[in-house]
Amino acid sequence: MNILQFKDSVEAFNGINGVMIFDKDFIIKDGIYSKSQTISYNTLIIIKKSYVPESWDFTAYVNYRKMKWITLTKNYVDMGHLQEVISEVNSRELRNNKSYNISFHFSNSHGGGKGCLLTCTFTRRPNEDRPILIVTVRASEVYKRLMMDLLLLHRIGQECYGEDAIFGIHLFIPHMWQGVSWAAMWLSKQSKKTKEEWLEAYGPSEFQESVFNKLKYFESVEYTKFNYNADKRAAKVIQGHIESPPLLASECIL
Repeated sequence: MNILQFKDSVEAFNGINGVMIFDKDFIIKDGIYSKSQTISYNTLIIIKKSYVPESWDFTAYVNYRKMKWITLTKNYVDMGHLQEVISEVNSRELRNNKSYNISFHFSNSHGGGKGCLLTCTFTRRPNEDRPILIVTVRASEVYKRLMMDLLLLHRIGQECYGEDAIFGIHLFIPHMWQGVSWAAMWLSKQSKKTKEEWLEAYGPSEFQESVFNKLKYFESVEYTKFNYNADKRAAKVIQGHIESPPLLASECIL
């Protein structure tokens, strides 16, 4: 099993994308690192404090609009079931229980075989000073959807423990993957390190080379020239041709 630990959700998003692009040694322990994609199997992500800033701009990163959040929540969250689970958790909290594990099961309303989010278990442990959401995911692409999933988990935790509550997330992903186009999008959002600085930090690899080449391509070719929707989306984001108004985390509520 691969294990990654981060202080908060933002660090997790950036750290996971960085690992999937650059850290070949980590990936090949239990995964695949090729020219076109990287895959990490059986990854446990430990986030000490769930935190997504209300100013996080999903449009700037992925060109998402509000309907993306509405579709996500309608598909995965049965509010009646969630409130039943939260009621049980609150009962345990009022009794000052030092240990509990109470599971919320995500829905999959639209069908289609996706069902990426599976369960979220509200957990207290005697040796932990804060509650934990233990989440199981079937599979996850780590650039387009990971941060919105982390925000959804953050909102679920707030719904249960309170808006200002501090809680952690343990996220288990059996199949976590990164493709060249999405990796180029992430790289475009980072500080302007040179290619040589990235390679000095991590060493060269053929996937990295593909990502740098793709980023250069997206920066130089007008986005209207792309036929493949994924490439067109990536080029639009990298070139700044994004929707308006932006979709901020503050607008994404349950």
